Amino acid sequence: MELRHLRYFITLAEELHFGRAAAQLHIAQPALSQQIRQLEEQLGFALFLRDKHQVTLTEAGKTFLAEERMVLIAVKRATETAKRVHEGAIGRLLIGFVGSATYHLLPMLTTYRETFPLVHVELQQMKSLEQLQALHEKRIDIGLIRPTSTSLAITQKTIFQEALLVALPQNHSLTGHTSIAMHELVNESFIVAPMRSGSSYYEVVMQSCLEANFTPHITLEAPEFHTVIAFVAYGLGIALIPESFARQKHAGVVYLPILNVKPRLELALAWRSDAISSVVRTFIDHQQAHPVGQS
Repeated sequence: MELRHLRYFITLAEELHFGRAAAQLHIAQPALSQQIRQLEEQLGFALFLRDKHQVTLTEAGKTFLAEERMVLIAVKRATETAKRVHEGAIGRLLIGFVGSATYHLLPMLTTYRETFPLVHVELQQMKSLEQLQALHEKRIDIGLIRPTSTSLAITQKTIFQEALLVALPQNHSLTGHTSIAMHELVNESFIVAPMRSGSSYYEVVMQSCLEANFTPHITLEAPEFHTVIAFVAYGLGIALIPESFARQKHAGVVYLPILNVKPRLELALAWRSDAISSVVRTFIDHQQAHPVGQS
């Protein structure tokens, strides 16, 4: 039994006329009669009563019609669902993100979920290196990271660049300025997020200081920018902070732009290079079509 047999049967059952049913199906009337006979032979019972004047459904045919309508509806639903899965419009997406990327992630997710409401998105805040490990182990599908060196198994694509601001305790002597030159920070105590070699934050901080002809005097490291800011608020030092992170005001901290600093901090999407799923590809394509606003 094939789906075409069911379509032929349902059309004839609705028309109760071989000529009209054949015309609607765009096949010859003898061919329709032959297909219906084959179906009845396979079933082992008659579906229609035929005479010279009319065609009617048998009782078995009426029952078969009700059930087979449900079958075709289920087939259509299954086809549509499978098509949407193939297109990446249905599925599950596990996204890792660094905390400082929150202000980019939220608008990105808003536009994505408006377009793909049937994709179930789960978020996990993780450090960049943790995300790369999670990608290798297939615990997340996409990472939102600060670019860092990794293997060829992971693809990284920069989606945003932003400047660093200097975060000062509110009672610092420089808070009366509207902006700061890097060389003015030469004698300051720096508080930083983990300064791992190879991380973009490390490179940007070091390059910014080196271009001003000094090496930063680092007195404290903190695991996250939130902790860095808390240390700054307590007057333990100053910090260079991503511009987007500074959008959220923090008590006891003043943010000032830095003059003529070329290095910029990057944010990147990361995913496994092999066997990209439809839902991951759709997310990447959607982000490319709706890029994060540049600063």
